[in-house]
Amino acid sequence: MNRTRKANAGAGNAISLEDALSIMVVIFVLFFLFLVPLVNMDIARLELAQKDTYWVELAQWIENHPGTPDKAISYVNNFGLKNQKIVVSDLGDKKYIESLSDKGDLTVIMHNGSKYISLMVKEYSSVVTYRYGNISWSEKEREWFAFNSHIDYGEKEFTREMQEEYRLWTRKQRGF
Repeated sequence: MNRTRKANAGAGNAISLEDALSIMVVIFVLFFLFLVPLVNMDIARLELAQKDTYWVELAQWIENHPGTPDKAISYVNNFGLKNQKIVVSDLGDKKYIESLSDKGDLTVIMHNGSKYISLMVKEYSSVVTYRYGNISWSEKEREWFAFNSHIDYGEKEFTREMQEEYRLWTRKQRGF
């Protein structure tokens, strides 16, 4: 004997459209109250972490140093250092030409024989752009001219090594 049972499965109570909208509004308000400030705090932490205090210290050192613009005249036009505070450090086999613009942009050029590597930092950020190539002296113009130049964003190991070497040198010579 087969007896069929009648199942009493209720569909439950229906929710009204007003109740559904109320729940969505509450979730949306909670999202803005909690999640958005957390994201903003995370962005602020990221920006703070990206600041490299080394560049601030270097800029302050250049600003407080008397500078040697007469030694840098031959580099000014080629590297766009016009109207910048410039310091030249001659190490014998190589030179470091350091400049600071009014906006806080830093340029450091390592001139070694017929090669150069320069690094540029915009407004004390942690993003460093490199330029490298050959450099030649023009007796007629009495200036250095860069040629065969390339731009690098830190992918080349020798450009990053230049920055590390420069930082070690400033730590030994200047204490930062």
